[in-house]
Amino acid sequence: MVKKLRMNNESYKFIMKALSDHGRLDKVLQLVNAMLNNEAINVNEELQEIVKGELNKEGRGDELDKLMEEKARLKAEAKAREGRKFPLLISSHLRTRKWRQDLQREMMLMLMRQLLLLQNLQRVKTNS
Repeated sequence: MVKKLRMNNESYKFIMKALSDHGRLDKVLQLVNAMLNNEAINVNEELQEIVKGELNKEGRGDELDKLMEEKARLKAEAKAREGRKFPLLISSHLRTRKWRQDLQREMMLMLMRQLLLLQNLQRVKTNS
């Protein structure tokens, strides 16, 4: 079985250089965007400098920084949502029929215990 082929940073540099030489800077940014979406690919400083250099030639040097900041913000938001998802799963489980029945049973037992305590207190008062 053939393993999945993965491109290394040199391959990405070659493709980005070729795209930028032909004025396809939007495609370069799309490629960087795809790389940032893929956790297995590292957009290292050397690659960033190459892209920034090509974008600066066209006066678009800040677009890479904006893209990377946006991706970092989206990843942080996703982590925050993931942290909130776990309690939501628990609360949805708590709404099941069995859970409601168990809760009702526990409440009935608690009320019965309180009633028995009150009856015992009344007996003690009448006996004294």
